[in-house]
Amino acid sequence: MLIAGTPFEPVVEAMGYEPGKFGLVVALATVVYGVIAWSAARACQPGLSLNLYVATVLTLFVNVITHVGQALLLRMYTPGVITAVLVVLPYTVAAFRMLRAQRLLTATTWMTSPLMGIGMLAALFGLMIAL
Repeated sequence: MLIAGTPFEPVVEAMGYEPGKFGLVVALATVVYGVIAWSAARACQPGLSLNLYVATVLTLFVNVITHVGQALLLRMYTPGVITAVLVVLPYTVAAFRMLRAQRLLTATTWMTSPLMGIGMLAALFGLMIAL
């Protein structure tokens, strides 16, 4: 383990992530996020599917911050940081620009989507713990 002997080793061990289970959770999240994006693209109007999509984009943006933060905190490469910066960050910025340009970001969207995003993150961590 790359962090063996560092102050972060007990934290990672306490989390108990197994690569196979973590991969399964990521695969499930990817499928769910894909369905949400597809649903929002079909509706293309303010409503539940768009709010879920915005929550998804917010969750992805938080994931970018997490990956970059881990790399900075650990002062080393962390898995996913390059993809987060080169793929996910530009996607989230482009998505929010497009949503804003199309005037799809309503007050309701800004109030409900962060709460939905928190729920998504809780569900992801819950799955990781449950498996």
